[in-house]
Amino acid sequence: NRTDMYILIGTLLLAFVMSWYTDSNLLDKSLFYTQSWFTDLFIITNFSALGFLVLTIWLSVYAALASRSIGTRLLTSYARLSIPTVGELEDIRLPIFGRRERVTSRLPRSSSDPALAESGERERGSPAARFTDKVGFEHFRRFLEELPKWLVYDTWARACLSFGTNQMLRALSYYSLGMLWSFSPLVAVGSSIAIRLLESIVMLLDYGDHELSWFRAGWTTLLNTLPLAMAVVAMVMLQHRATDGMVAGIVVASTYWFYPAYLLHQVEYKQPGPRPGAARLLGEYKSNRFVHVLEWLSPGQGSEEGGEPDPGKKRQAGKEGGGLCSDSPADAAAQPPGPREVNGGHSSGIWVRSSRRPERVFRDDLDEAATTDWLPVRMVRWFTRLVAAYYFLAGLLHGVALFPGLLGDSLLGVLPEQYNASMISYPLPGRFGYPLPGRPLGLMQLPAALGPAALGSKEVVQMRWPTPAPFFSVSALLCSGPHLWLSNGFSLYSVELRHEKQELALSGGLELVKDGDVGAVLCGARDCDALSFDAAAKRWEVERLRPAARGAA
Repeated sequence: NRTDMYILIGTLLLAFVMSWYTDSNLLDKSLFYTQSWFTDLFIITNFSALGFLVLTIWLSVYAALASRSIGTRLLTSYARLSIPTVGELEDIRLPIFGRRERVTSRLPRSSSDPALAESGERERGSPAARFTDKVGFEHFRRFLEELPKWLVYDTWARACLSFGTNQMLRALSYYSLGMLWSFSPLVAVGSSIAIRLLESIVMLLDYGDHELSWFRAGWTTLLNTLPLAMAVVAMVMLQHRATDGMVAGIVVASTYWFYPAYLLHQVEYKQPGPRPGAARLLGEYKSNRFVHVLEWLSPGQGSEEGGEPDPGKKRQAGKEGGGLCSDSPADAAAQPPGPREVNGGHSSGIWVRSSRRPERVFRDDLDEAATTDWLPVRMVRWFTRLVAAYYFLAGLLHGVALFPGLLGDSLLGVLPEQYNASMISYPLPGRFGYPLPGRPLGLMQLPAALGPAALGSKEVVQMRWPTPAPFFSVSALLCSGPHLWLSNGFSLYSVELRHEKQELALSGGLELVKDGDVGAVLCGARDCDALSFDAAAKRWEVERLRPAARGAA
């Protein structure tokens, strides 16, 4: 059935989403755009997709087990098929050569045909018709009473599958953007936009009307592409430093904060019902309009007088059918629902239950308190609020971290490519430099995530310059494995780091590697070369550094 299809699709998508957590490309600076705010945005989006898909599988498993179990009990204990007698078989059998009216009535003709209508009126008094009327709709009504026990799980499993697919495509767009950004920003943006347009098409299939308006299609597309455009703007601003960190922080925070508003709008949106005070969740979710298969059954069907069935007869039938219906007060008070009691006369399948009268399965007025009683509804709404809070706090943290002079990279961590061969003055506290002390001697604080040395954000190393120390100042800091290369503008030094008692220390002192102004240090698998400019010859020269001073690149 459809729950098996939900489980299959959800499992396949879940395996695809979980593979990103084991993808080492996310940490490779040569393959992925490894800014901390962008990586965190991708991880949160992937986490939300993972959560919705897990909820899809769990709700589908419950719906499948409950529907099959209750269906088997109904078939074996309640709606047993009676064996017809010989007389009943003679009444309902069709002879080979019947009357002309009966043969004519079997021809494919319109129901408005007068001759067919007269034939139907004459056939209503036949024994077969009386036998069908005797059976009635009691088995349908009994099934309708058991239907909410799994239909609400089925409905929200399909909704979670839609949310999970939506978030998975969003995470895929960020993955494509980060993987292709170093190759070509234009190709990366084009690929991400294409994925977002596919996401818009999927959303329109779930929420669109039969005749989709241009306004609705444009609004849905804007909701999907605007956060991606804001992320691209932030990436360009931070890469080229087109503006200060304050504007970039606002853009990054807005990119994060747009998602919780969008998710809450999807899940928490209530469409007004036909009566005052009536409302239902997921009112525009089109797939839920087809899950309730017995909305045609009116409350009056199933009794001889056209009203509600007699509770005493109902309990007696339950006893004769195997005890499926008990004599408990809850069963005696439960009334079989009609179409008016399901979502205010609409068959969208989002069943609601009253918190004030738990013995009644359905209510006539669907208020906001009643729409949160079902456990799947509460779980999905709580998870959505958790994801929204996660987005909001992460956006606040990353946005504040980009403001100059506030948190900086010491809290969130920085990546090595932001500091390799970066020229800094001394002293220069701030976003893109090292927070060095105001004197040449003493402590020098190093940033977090400094290559394989794994320096902590609070760790410091004792740095003592050669004599005369007051004339030295740091102009460049380069990383090469466990070695640090320091240049003061006219000399290049190297120092090796080591760990002692979970702390970082120097292995020896500074070692002079090369005199003169070094423009860059190029390290390969075996050797390191110094690139410097010869002012006299007016040319660039590459000089092999001494083997004792080269770092493990």
